[in-house]
Formats: sequence, C-alpha cells, structure tokens
Amino acid sequence: DDESKFYLLDNIVIPNNITSIGSYQFCLSRDIRYVEIPNTVVEINQKSFFCYYDKLYYRGTLSDWCNVSLSSLGANIIAHAEEVYMLDNNNEYYKIDKLMIPDGVKTINENQFACFHKVTEITIPNSVEKIKSYAFMSCKNINKIVIPSSVTEMGEGVFISCNNLKEVIFEENCQVSTIRSRFFKDCSSLSKLV
Repeated sequence: DDESKFYLLDNIVIPNNITSIGSYQFCLSRDIRYVEIPNTVVEINQKSFFCYYDKLYYRGTLSDWCNVSLSSLGANIIAHAEEVYMLDNNNEYYKIDKLMIPDGVKTINENQFACFHKVTEITIPNSVEKIKSYAFMSCKNINKIVIPSSVTEMGEGVFISCNNLKEVIFEENCQVSTIRSRFFKDCSSLSKLV
C-alpha cells in the first residue's frame, strides 16, 4: 500500500527539480542510512522526514540552508540526523559540528537549527538582524552564545531547552528591546546573562 512503500528504504535522494517537500512523506521510514537534499528545496513541511537516519547531506551551503522555510519544528530534518554535511565554498562536503552562520545572512528563520544536538558552538555574524522563534531550541551542547549588536528582533523560545547553555552575552549597543516568552525556558545551566 501507499503508506508503507517507503518503509524499507535505505537511502533517500531528493532530485534537483524538487522545491518543496510535503508533510509526512517519509515518516514511516526506518533504518535510513542517509538522506540527500538539494539546495533547490526551499520549503520543508511538517514531519516530512519523521524518522532517524545516520547522515544528512545537504547539497548546498549553510547560507543556502538559512533560506529554507520550515513549516514547524517537526519539519526540521537536521533534528533527526546523527551527522549533518553541507557544502563549503569549494563545493566539498564537511561535517557540521560548529555552526558559523555566514556573514551576509540577515534572518535566522523559525526552527532553522532547532534540535541540532551535535552542534557545540554557534557564531552569529553582525549581518544578522532577526532571530526568529525557536531558531536554536534544544541545541543541547552549546554553552555560550554572543548576540551581536546588529540584532533588533528575537522571537520567543529562541534558546528553550538548551540545557548546557551557561552564558548569553548581548554585545554592547545591542538593539534587542524585548526578551519574549520562554526565551530561556529549561536552560538549567544558565548562570550568566550580560
């Protein structure tokens, strides 16, 4: 039947002509070795890949990924991968364990890096003006984050459940005027907010 046809897949490779991935496309899949997604995909919907897989290969750069629209937390395919690989400026794959948002990115979208458990460090450049809701939710292995002075708006729950987050520094002249609800909820290690 249609609902179980993806159940035995080992690998999923999305073709370059696909721009949007609908809800619940691969939510029944199990034991997936790797998923490969092209940078032509600009929209991923709820629970498109609601399964776990060893490796995610994104055929685009981190800048490209920052332009992908995720309809909900359940749409974030990063959350289910043991290892995430993206292309560098030389068109070579590299494993992401430190998240260095590229200069030139103005907005970090809602849920963009939520549940990216393998990341140990996040660097936000001065080009970023908006960090939308739940952008870094449950990034459990980061312990420090610096919010640049260029940021003017931050959504709710940006750092919710970042259990090891100890220190948040707002740069001098930071323009954020409101800390929204659940911003630091369940950040049990937070000891310094400057």
